[in-house]
Amino acid sequence: MFHMNGTVKTRFYLLTTGVFLVILWVYFMFLAPRHALPNTSADPLALPVVLCLSALLAGALASLVSLFTSNRHRLRAVLRPSLGRVSAAFVMGMLTPFAVFSGIPWIAGGLLFFGFASPFQMSFWGSLTMIWAAAVGAGALTAIWYLPSALIISGVKSRTKRVALFALLWWGAYAALLLYSGHEVFQL
Repeated sequence: MFHMNGTVKTRFYLLTTGVFLVILWVYFMFLAPRHALPNTSADPLALPVVLCLSALLAGALASLVSLFTSNRHRLRAVLRPSLGRVSAAFVMGMLTPFAVFSGIPWIAGGLLFFGFASPFQMSFWGSLTMIWAAAVGAGALTAIWYLPSALIISGVKSRTKRVALFALLWWGAYAALLLYSGHEVFQL
């Protein structure tokens, strides 16, 4: 993790445990019964998968809260745009999954590339619509990722730890999407 003393580390572990338990409660009270209905396209997730996904999401949320609380007195400097913060938010926006079918994440950057790479296999308007939707989705996700990117870039000095935190946040977003949507299967 980033540089923490004993009190901050204890607070981080307690926060992770609390968020983990809340995620499990929300999943089993609201999402699992909805996935088990026969008229949905999603299957409920197995218990070991739910535990692993909840732990990933709890770690991602706890690290964000920990970074926010450690930088709360200098938020003006943290939120000041720079090339690193904007480019990190853009990359995370392009790589963040917005749908999961058959365990494969669909990312806005992939759909944007696919729309430009295969205009001859689709109609012009279909390709243009997909490019426009992916660009709007990537822009919205970039705006959402700006605060976490700014917190990580200004709060963590080691580049290796930054990459690890960005990976944890990506897996946390993927876990949240899987917990919310269940195991959806793409059928032709």
